[in-house]
Amino acid sequence: MRIMKKIYYLFMSMTVILLAACSQDEMEQVKEGTLPELRVMVNHPSSISTRATVNDVTTSFESGDKIGVFVINSSGDMMKKNVAYEYDGTKWNLVDSSNKVYYSSNCSYYAYYPYVEKEDEDDWYYLINSYMDAAPTEFFSTFISSWEPLLDQSTLANFNASDLMIGKGIDNSETASVSFTMDHQMGLVRMSYYDWESDEIISDISSMGSWSYFYNEEEEEGSCPIPYNTGEYYYYITKPGTRFEFWCWNNSFYSYEQFYVDVDEDKGFITNKIIYPTY
Repeated sequence: MRIMKKIYYLFMSMTVILLAACSQDEMEQVKEGTLPELRVMVNHPSSISTRATVNDVTTSFESGDKIGVFVINSSGDMMKKNVAYEYDGTKWNLVDSSNKVYYSSNCSYYAYYPYVEKEDEDDWYYLINSYMDAAPTEFFSTFISSWEPLLDQSTLANFNASDLMIGKGIDNSETASVSFTMDHQMGLVRMSYYDWESDEIISDISSMGSWSYFYNEEEEEGSCPIPYNTGEYYYYITKPGTRFEFWCWNNSFYSYEQFYVDVDEDKGFITNKIIYPTY
């Protein structure tokens, strides 16, 4: 019986030593760069039906777009934070070659768009909930709640810079790659303009510039929401489940009139609004 116990304890001791050795070996591989460098692939959430109908605004990533990537190990330690990857129109490339990310099946990978560069990178420790296998909405929960879309979304660049998306990586050990399928975290308002004289919705608003029609001279400049004009609709990204208030030009009174939209609570979905300027 004593011999069996000795054999058991010897076996357990050797197992612990071997596990520790493997863990140490993997750490040394990371330090030496012998682990494969991570390959990143990112899928735009254009498959969401309500957003897929938005064919007059971008529904795919464009050259120059950037994401931020985080790496969490099995102990919940943040191995990498806010590592920038940039899209060149074909693939995603590491921006800073000195800040390489290595592939390991023992890590979780998270990404968000658009990339935000913070003056103090330690701020990220307060904006994310880092632990292995967290859902992306939980991992980025504080970051999502603190996100503020830009007031001026009159340009496509500002519009896209307001469209917060997040995702958790699906890893592939054979290719040392991680694939992120991003999900919208904001709501989208789509506005059409009704004309009383013609008694119909104006189908071509390309001449009705956002800064001319969405502005209030009585308010401080920069405090009024300005949407993106696609020529058919005005689009504005805002937080879901909130009331979006704006001022729009009234052709009858030659002044700005205040309107509001109760934005759908579902993230990534469209809330439609017809703007009826009154007499």
